Amino acid sequence: MEDKNNIPNIMANLAKLCETNPDKGLEEIKIFMEKVNDQNFIFGLQVNPSSKLAKDMINFFKFCRAMAYGRKGFSAIIEDNPQIDITSATGKELREELRITEQDLDYLELALREIKEIEDNDPKFINKYIRVSEEDNLAESKIDVIAIGLERCRPGRTQEILGRTKLMYFSGDRIKLWPSLEPSDVSEIFMNIFFKLDFNVIDAMFLSKGKDKNGRKNMKCILFEKSLDLTGENLLECFKKAGNKASIHFYDDKTTDIGDWENDVIQTYVSNK
Repeated sequence: MEDKNNIPNIMANLAKLCETNPDKGLEEIKIFMEKVNDQNFIFGLQVNPSSKLAKDMINFFKFCRAMAYGRKGFSAIIEDNPQIDITSATGKELREELRITEQDLDYLELALREIKEIEDNDPKFINKYIRVSEEDNLAESKIDVIAIGLERCRPGRTQEILGRTKLMYFSGDRIKLWPSLEPSDVSEIFMNIFFKLDFNVIDAMFLSKGKDKNGRKNMKCILFEKSLDLTGENLLECFKKAGNKASIHFYDDKTTDIGDWENDVIQTYVSNK
């Protein structure tokens, strides 16, 4: 029987094992999960499987398993290639320069599926339990790395799996700017806001920046179901070919609202005449 006070050390060691030896970590998690499901034991302690402790531990095992899959699929490759800036790399560059394989991407999908299951079980679990401090959300940064790798190589899959996404997961070639905007106008905070729509977003175009009546900085953006090809005769024709569309307004307090994309385009056009 394990000493209850030793459980945090066991958990820390398991999390570390999933980072340093993911295959071994996955084996250990399988054993732990079997004991919980079949014998109602966690780290040698008998628990009620319906208790909060048991549910939290299952979510913890799932998070460790996600990190192990992420390690197998992408994280280790990034560390071995520090010269590659994943924040700006396209899917093509990741495949060619890091030699990301379909199996690697399958592992990333498995990782995000584990994250989705945790969020379905307890939406607050990851933010509440797996973070360094109020300012440093270690879990979110690890999930972001996994999502970037998958979304750059398999556009739309992150949103399909998690039910939400953010523009920082997209490569730069999928984010267009209205002619009056410069790349420096797009603050990182707007790229790092989760959103969800009833269609998977493939491309985006920022239209304008400004402030609302409450003084919040914002940016208006159109999201597209298909790739936006800007080689057409005019923007509206290009927009029509990009499938379903939605306008989203990002605010610097990390909130969003949905706008009318046609009205937003007209306003942007008129204000820039």
